[in-house]
Amino acid sequence: MRRLLAPSIALAGLVAVPAALAAPAFAEEPEELKSTVTDTAGVISNEKALRDALASTQDKTHKSVYIVFVKNFGSKTTDTWARDAFRKSGLSRSDSLIAVATETHRFSLFAGGSGYSVTELRKALDGSGVYDKWRSGDWAGGAKSVVSNLEENALKKEGADSEGAGESKGSGISGSTAALLIGVPAVGAGAAGGVYVWRRRKKGKELEAKNAEDLASLSKRAARQLLETDDGVRGAAAELEFARAEFGVEATRQFAEALASAQDSMQKAFVVRQELDDDIPETPQQQWEMNQRILALTASARESITAQEQGFQNLRNLSARVDQHLAELQTRADELDGQRDILVAEIDNLALTYSQAALATLRTYPDQIATLVTSARSSIASGRHSASEGKRNEAVAFARMAEETLGHAAAKAEEIKKAHGSLDDAFQKVHAALASISSDVVDAKRLGAGNPVIAAKQADAEKAIAAHSNGDVDPIKALSELAAAEDALDAALVDVRNADEIRKRKEEASQRNRGIAQQTIDRVEKIEGYGRYADQKARTLLATARENIAKGDSAQSPDAKDDYYKAAVSAADRAEDRVMDLRERDSHRYDYDARDGGGIGRTMGGMLAGMVLGSLFNGGNDDRHGGGFSTGSFFGGDSDDGGFSLGSFFGGDSDDGGGFDFDFGSGDGGSF
Repeated sequence: MRRLLAPSIALAGLVAVPAALAAPAFAEEPEELKSTVTDTAGVISNEKALRDALASTQDKTHKSVYIVFVKNFGSKTTDTWARDAFRKSGLSRSDSLIAVATETHRFSLFAGGSGYSVTELRKALDGSGVYDKWRSGDWAGGAKSVVSNLEENALKKEGADSEGAGESKGSGISGSTAALLIGVPAVGAGAAGGVYVWRRRKKGKELEAKNAEDLASLSKRAARQLLETDDGVRGAAAELEFARAEFGVEATRQFAEALASAQDSMQKAFVVRQELDDDIPETPQQQWEMNQRILALTASARESITAQEQGFQNLRNLSARVDQHLAELQTRADELDGQRDILVAEIDNLALTYSQAALATLRTYPDQIATLVTSARSSIASGRHSASEGKRNEAVAFARMAEETLGHAAAKAEEIKKAHGSLDDAFQKVHAALASISSDVVDAKRLGAGNPVIAAKQADAEKAIAAHSNGDVDPIKALSELAAAEDALDAALVDVRNADEIRKRKEEASQRNRGIAQQTIDRVEKIEGYGRYADQKARTLLATARENIAKGDSAQSPDAKDDYYKAAVSAADRAEDRVMDLRERDSHRYDYDARDGGGIGRTMGGMLAGMVLGSLFNGGNDDRHGGGFSTGSFFGGDSDDGGFSLGSFFGGDSDDGGGFDFDFGSGDGGSF
């Protein structure tokens, strides 16, 4: 047996590398994902709701994320579990995956590179109390917060799609590899590369095509609704003119208001349409939102004109039976007149329980009812006269006036009948009203110093408080006067309250920025491998963030505090992005970046060189078994005994089942 032992030993290390790659790429724990939500831990009661939330976010951001809940990660680490599940599921560059181990409180992340980045996934997990919800067992609530954070952060970040840049790296084979493969048809490598790109990009392209189709359909639907509704509103305007001629301006006043509302909605919708059609381009997300806005405005306009059309029909129906309706109103007036003595007796009975002061307003109601009924009778008589002269539409106007007046009279009669319970409720409302207006007086004293208008309304409010603070009050009158005084004081305080609210919100935002900056600093310093990935620039940025926090804490001016804290957030975010970027790049199994001198081509060149030479030195051939090199397997041939099969690089089969695939994406993990 002719063997060159020394060279064989020298190349043993090179031979071992592909042998390791030929091992199964996935452990038993990660499984192929069948849905955007997978819950083998049994902690999500309503998976559909979470899937719907993910679908909604994907529609808005055009980025896909899968969420998995398992009990633990088994033998896998937090850095590898999501990666292995991602690859086993054949997910694309535009996809990302979040895996959560519920028993061990760990998470594993992986991002394909063209959708969400690992940094964005980490930020989504770090926000809105996600970890607190998961620690307390609210797994669904935490997941929904993650989805919400991803959507909010993605919509804020309006950057160019980096998919083209990501796909331009590392998809070819370097000259060093090609030199070793003299005689191998170049078309084979090209075909393999084409299969790889197709397989990895298929899902992303399908998603992009679907989103584009959906946006185009939405735009057409919005344009169609805009034109159709505008025609309807124009028709309603003409209908209103006819109704005014038939029934008069007063009878159609509410319809005119409905039409004005519809016209206002249509004007706003056309403004949005004009913005879509101008020379300034919008992002797909902006186009989606603007078309949805058009649909909402046209729906509002249609509701208004539909109600108006029904109102016109009611008027016309009333015109046809106005004589009968006037007779019915006369009967109602007679019934209310007949209740007077009973209503007075009801009030006298209340006097056994409540003071005379509490019943003062109620005792005026019987006379008010009588006055209202008399007015209604006059309108009924006028309507009958108009109808007798053939002026039926004019008779309708009188009938509507009588109907409205009798409605007020009936409401007061009902108040007397229900007064026993309503008075107790009214006294409680008086206490609440006193507390509310007293709070306004405090605001007036704090915010309105030197303002004569506020001072005058404050004095009126204090007078109303004094008048209705004792126990023996008329609750109906008290509520009316307190409400009037409070409304007047509120109106006077609007401007100063707005200024004070703005100041408070600014202070809250400033403190929120301080907290965000500090949390980011703490998070960066706790990153596994901080000493390796936090270079001089990243650490300088963290120091700058700490310095700005300290300056903000000592600053006297609110504006200065806000500026320092914002600067701290900016520096901390840049530091985190830098550290995470360095970590992501380091996490790649192969470096595709041309700056390191060849990327995957150089790595593969070294491996293949070892294989070729190792095979020659070890005498491998087609007649021997035990690990020889099989050149025939390069484009899909088989190795008989588990030997290294170059065909596995480009989709061929070897007996150990270990096909090689180009690597992409990055991962991360942690605990909570």
